[in-house]
Amino acid sequence: MSLTNQQQILKDRTSLATNIVSRLSDESAQKMNEAIQNGMNPNETADLIEAMFIQHQKKKYSEISEKIKEEIGKGDEANYNHIVEKRGKEFIYKKCVQVDGQMYPIETKVCQSERQCRTWLRLKKIKADFI
Repeated sequence: MSLTNQQQILKDRTSLATNIVSRLSDESAQKMNEAIQNGMNPNETADLIEAMFIQHQKKKYSEISEKIKEEIGKGDEANYNHIVEKRGKEFIYKKCVQVDGQMYPIETKVCQSERQCRTWLRLKKIKADFI
């Protein structure tokens, strides 16, 4: 990951991880560097930046969670995708809902063999794609 000059200076002065610093704009990194130069504690700066990222992440997760609940609330009209994946010797069934182009599993079942999986799907009257 390539950091700009301002980002690298901020990373050197604080305990922030590279992936967090790389997400900051040059302008933000410059302002944080100026705050540190003017006497702000580097650890407080790092805590502030991490708190902003965590807050943004929580907001994003809650928005996605609401969209998933909305999609599930549609009942039979919801756009469910049924997928079966093979991992090692196990077959994993996933009932997924698609939100914003991303698949989110809402139900899973692990079967020990393909035959067991196909039998279970037949009994539940589910048509799934084997991947």
